[in-house]
Amino acid sequence: MNTGAELWMPIPGYEGIYEASDRGRVRSFWSTNPRYDSVEPKPQSITAGRSGTGGYMVITLRRRCGAFAQIAVHRLVLLAFVGEPLSGHNVHHINRARDDNRLANLEYCPVSENCGHAAHPKRGPTQRARLHADSMTGAQLKAQYRAMGLTAVGAAGILLCAPRTINDYCTSKNRGNCIPEGKRRLWVAYLEENTTNR
Repeated sequence: MNTGAELWMPIPGYEGIYEASDRGRVRSFWSTNPRYDSVEPKPQSITAGRSGTGGYMVITLRRRCGAFAQIAVHRLVLLAFVGEPLSGHNVHHINRARDDNRLANLEYCPVSENCGHAAHPKRGPTQRARLHADSMTGAQLKAQYRAMGLTAVGAAGILLCAPRTINDYCTSKNRGNCIPEGKRRLWVAYLEENTTNR
């Protein structure tokens, strides 16, 4: 059940052209011009994509230069709200419904775990999957606070720490490491409250 306003975020690499929402939809601000193989401004249009291989929803995105790519909607949603996955991770649909691309139903998990989910559709998530779902890396934190229009100073105010601590979490050296559990919970609480009130 969806409550509150639909939250939209720009899709990395397609800023100003496409955005993804927390309800698993994509909206476009540009249209294809077949005559010139390019894109041009238009009133926004919203789509949930179309069914592709394996039942996953896909959409074809075009850049202003005319180059295009077909990408799964679930990947676009997590790219917009969370950022790039860690190496060896891909998107997992928590309720196993491949066409349910709501942000609340998506998470990154190790490929081995995702394959395990697919092989055992009635099995609940393993301890490793639960641990991953309850963790956040510095890279994910940085992508999220930037998407919310915050700086490291703003994120530090939410996590009750010094801006330097936020920068330490997000440096190239540490960005693959998980942030402390207490800080992650503060951030998740802020996101839930902010999303509900938008």
